[in-house]
Amino acid sequence: VNIDELVVDERTGRVSGALATDQITGENFHIRAKSVINATGPFTDKVRRMAFDAVNKAKGVDTVKGDSDEKWDRDIVVPAGGIHVMLPDHFSPAQMGLIVPETSDGRVLFFLPWEGG
Repeated sequence: VNIDELVVDERTGRVSGALATDQITGENFHIRAKSVINATGPFTDKVRRMAFDAVNKAKGVDTVKGDSDEKWDRDIVVPAGGIHVMLPDHFSPAQMGLIVPETSDGRVLFFLPWEGG
């Protein structure tokens, strides 16, 4: 499924769904929701901009790239790559996680308990 456009509730001015296309069948359909949460990971900024444009369209405001509110133009997500390594439980206190917010090479390190560890 591909989201083509976000839909705004005219009464509340909030995103209330999306117009979507099934990538296999080509069928177009409308998704309605009581609440919409942007949980799109590395695509967060793209979806934020889609929401900004949809709300402006509903208000009758023409959004031109580079002409929108600065807070919507600015990226807020910086994707990061990483790996997952499984270690024996003696590397971390029992049922407790650990974070090293900055290593010598600028990475962030997490120790998280797994399955009762």
